[in-house]
Formats: sequence, C-alpha cells, structure tokens
Amino acid sequence: MLGVCLAAQGCSAAHGYESGTDFVDALERALCARSIRCEAPDDTWSMWCVGGRYFSSQREAADRGHLVLDRAAAERCITQLDTMPCRTDESGVADACFHALVPALPLGASCAPGLMNGCVDGFCAGSSSCEGRCAPSAAIGETCALRPCEAGSYCDRDVDRCVPSSRHRLGQACASSDECGLYYPQPFVPRATVCAEGVCAIAPARALGDSCGDHMGDCESGLYCRTACRAFGRLGESCGPLG
Repeated sequence: MLGVCLAAQGCSAAHGYESGTDFVDALERALCARSIRCEAPDDTWSMWCVGGRYFSSQREAADRGHLVLDRAAAERCITQLDTMPCRTDESGVADACFHALVPALPLGASCAPGLMNGCVDGFCAGSSSCEGRCAPSAAIGETCALRPCEAGSYCDRDVDRCVPSSRHRLGQACASSDECGLYYPQPFVPRATVCAEGVCAIAPARALGDSCGDHMGDCESGLYCRTACRAFGRLGESCGPLG
C-alpha cells in the first residue's frame, strides 16, 4: 500500500513521481490502498486495483504533454487519500486530485478529442477518432448547441444559451438541475445531481441497461457507464479497455 506522504518530505520525493503519468500511477495505488483499508465492495476495489482500468484518458493525455503536473495539488491529493477516514465526504479530495493535472495546450493547438481535455482555455473541437484543435468555449449569452459553455456558466437547454451559474452544492436551493454541480462520493467518480423539490440532490442510481451520462457513479454498484449502465467483466472473460 501507498505510505503516508509527509509534508516535510514533499509528495513528489516521497512517492517518486515527477510527471503527470507518475502521478496517475500513484493515484491508482492510493485509491486501491484506501479501498482495501476501508473494505470497499469488490467492484470498487477491483476498479482501482486493476491498473489502467479507469485513468487511461488522463494517463495518455499526460504522456502526450497535454496535461502537466501541479506538484502541490498532487501532494494534497495523495496525502488526503492516504490519511482520511473511511466514511467521509470526499468532495474536497476530488477537487485536489482534479487540480493535480493542469491543461497545457493554448488555443489553436492540436489536441485529442477522445482524451481528458488538455486545452488551457476552451475545449478540444473535433471528432473522437481524429485530431482536434483547441477552440474557445461559448461565452455567456452565446449559443451552446455545438460548444460547451465557458467556466462559470451552464447551457440553458430551454434557449440553448450559456447563462451564469454558481453550480450549487447538495442541499442548496435551485430552480433547475442545470444549476447543480456534480457530486463526488470519491475522486474522479462523479454522481449526477438533480434539482428535486427546490434543492440539489443526488440523482437516483441507474440500473443495468439504463441510459446514463458519462459518469461511472451514475450507475448502481457493480456497473459502469458507457452510454448505458453495463456490468464489469469477470476474471477470465474477454473485455475491452474498460469492463
């Protein structure tokens, strides 16, 4: 298991990673160690302990130089995973882990639409099978029919325009589900939220075969999301990159 990262030593030195790829490897080990320590369900610990099942997009983006390492955020991420109690709200840990890999590509640079977004501003425009280019996101007031909205706004589907948003947390008042931000019960495994009875709440988990977004946490335990909720394969069964 991954040892505790001592602040005096510095996380990079303690864990031996100096690149984004090394951090992704360390993150998998930390999540695996915590899953075993906390006696997580089989589908949870196997997701983290079978290397490369979930972080392939982040790893390849780091390999290509599309994402670079923020060592301070990486230290917070791994340290918190190593030391936090088994039963806790992990939203803060997810925030630190997300900020450990920082986009490095300027507008106009070539990018890979199928990987984790590496554009400093905007998004990677193009099909998932071809090279893309970093393009600006839609600004507040602009149409979001074909582009994602810039930071601090969301797409109001009633008018297909970007509108300001504070992305409310669970329990906060809301008028529509678009105002509610994703909830992270564990790092990199978001759960969709909905506006229910005027407050942001966790969306009900989807069952096997149900359509879903692109968030693994949207499906019931033992399932993952790829257009629809699917079951993980058993040991020895044929499989693709995930499941």
